[in-house]
Amino acid sequence: MADLIRGADDWADKIHGLTVPADLPHQVQTLHDPIGVAGQIIPWNFPLLMFAWKIAPALACGKSVVLKTAEQTPLSALYAAKLLHGAGLPEGVLNVISGFGPIAGAALASHIDVDKLAFTGSTDTGEIVLELAARSNLKPVTLELGGKSPFIVCEDVDVDQAVELAQLTGPLGTPSRRAFEQGPQIDNEQFEKILKCIRSGIESGATLETGGGQLGSKGYYIQPTSGEKLT
Repeated sequence: MADLIRGADDWADKIHGLTVPADLPHQVQTLHDPIGVAGQIIPWNFPLLMFAWKIAPALACGKSVVLKTAEQTPLSALYAAKLLHGAGLPEGVLNVISGFGPIAGAALASHIDVDKLAFTGSTDTGEIVLELAARSNLKPVTLELGGKSPFIVCEDVDVDQAVELAQLTGPLGTPSRRAFEQGPQIDNEQFEKILKCIRSGIESGATLETGGGQLGSKGYYIQPTSGEKLT
């Protein structure tokens, strides 16, 4: 996190405008000014890095920030903001709020005084965020949304190499789709969502090789699951 903030700080004096060629006696220049208030919404996966990725560039560009944490993981961002304020960040420049998406997130996305919005999360929620932003003040929106990432192995592939490459795809938020099970799901909603995806694959003609259900009888654990003929 500290390296990300230092890296963004290094860019603060390197963002500049351009002088555009024009006929005399005219002089044409472009200027960069802070956009104002940046609203930011982050998900629950690696929340401290998400916090740094969102706030650091915005603060370096002179914006003030209102960031909403995920309801499942609010504490890391709140504590990091406390440290930044203790290090001298002025009051009101960085503001962290917590709450549920349909309430706090919707209020942030639709607020008339928010000039720019950045959201990381699911595609379904991203569509709602985009609509709320448009209906308020047509604020520009940056979306980083979920998607599918199949790991496709062709018949003529080197199997050993394919296995090695597959093992390297899951350290952060971009693993091959449902190829790795690293622990319990964050909550019951995510647990049921993944089980629903597995059931949908089976109903579409997939054949399970292993797994497919809950692991044990307690907690949000899902069996390591693999299959064939996935679409």
